[in-house]
Amino acid sequence: MEQPSGVKDEVAGQAVTVQQGSARLVQAEEVTIRQGGAGRVEAEKVRVVQGGIGLARARKIRVRGGGIAVAMADTVEVERGSVAILLARRVVGDGVRVLLDTRAALALGAGFGAALGVMSWWRRR
Repeated sequence: MEQPSGVKDEVAGQAVTVQQGSARLVQAEEVTIRQGGAGRVEAEKVRVVQGGIGLARARKIRVRGGGIAVAMADTVEVERGSVAILLARRVVGDGVRVLLDTRAALALGAGFGAALGVMSWWRRR
């Protein structure tokens, strides 16, 4: 299958920059997404500038004018950006929009678990 220019399936390296392009999977020590996007990023440090990531897992994530669907990190810094589901020990930022933080995600998971348990018990009756 032919991919449009600027679209990569998997990218790996020491330091990777995706600028005005996209990648399905990026694995590196340092990743910068600038006016582009990635489906999944695994790195020590991730930086997003006017771009987006589906799932980002890193030690440190920094977002400026962009967004991440799911961010998992020790530290997340956001400036005029958004994160739908945020799992982090430390969050710093100005103009941060978060749909679910760590506590809300845990509560939601516990609620779903309890509901599934009750439904399973009810079906066995």
